[in-house]
Amino acid sequence: MKKEYKVILISALVVASVIIAVYIVYPLMDNRALQKEYAMSKLFKPSSLTGEQAEEAKTVATSDEMVNAILQVLGEPEIEVLEGSADRTAILRCVSEEWIVQMMVDLEDQKIISVSLNKGMIPLVINPRDLVQIAEREFPRKEFGPPLLRKVVQKGEGGEVVFLTDKGTVTIRVDLKEGKVIGLEKELARQSLWRLGIILAAVIAVIVGIVLYERKSKSQRIKEESEIEEESEIEEESEVQGDPKSPL
Repeated sequence: MKKEYKVILISALVVASVIIAVYIVYPLMDNRALQKEYAMSKLFKPSSLTGEQAEEAKTVATSDEMVNAILQVLGEPEIEVLEGSADRTAILRCVSEEWIVQMMVDLEDQKIISVSLNKGMIPLVINPRDLVQIAEREFPRKEFGPPLLRKVVQKGEGGEVVFLTDKGTVTIRVDLKEGKVIGLEKELARQSLWRLGIILAAVIAVIVGIVLYERKSKSQRIKEESEIEEESEIEEESEVQGDPKSPL
C-alpha cells in the first residue's frame, strides 16, 4: 500500500475516533449542566401546598424579626402564599401601596431563605400552574419524550413555559386570558449533531477503506500477472536453450 493511502486511512480513523470520544464525553457534561439547572429550577416548578403547609409557611415568615419589622413599616399587609415546590419550599408575597415583599421559606428547616423588597414592581398576575396546564396540551411528547423540568416566565397577561427534555427544549407561549397557545418553538439537543457526525465519519472511513482495498487488490493482480508473464518468458527461454536445432 502506498504511503499516501496509509495517511488517508489513518487520518479518517483518527477523525472518527475523536468524534466518538466527544460523543461519549459530551452527554456526561450535558447531564451535569442539566442536573445543575434542574437543582436551580426546582424552586420554580409548580407544586401544590396543603392548607396546613401554607399556614406553616406564614408562621415561619411572621416569626422572623426582620420580616416583622418590614411588615410593620409597610402597614402590616396580608401575607399571600404564591407557590410551593417539591422540596418543601414556599414563596410568599406581601403587597402594599408602593412596595412588594417576596419571601422564600424553607419548610424543612423552618427558616427564611431570602427576602426581596421591590418598589414599583408589577405584581405576578399569572398562575404558573394554569400556564403549565395549557402549555402541556400542545407539548410534543411523542417527539421529545417526557419533560425533565419546566420553567415558567411571565410576559404581560400570559407567559411562556420552557420544557427541557433529553432530546432538546420546547418553548411554548401562552395567552392566559384567552386560554390558548400562541407560539411554539423547538430546539433539538446538540448531541443529535454528534450522532450525525459519527455516522458521516463512519461512512467516510468505510468508503476510504473500500477504495484503498480495491486499489491494493488491483495492484496485486497486476503484479501477479506480470510475475506470471515473466515466469512464462523464462520458461520459454529455458526450453529454447535446452533443445537447440540439429546442425545440417
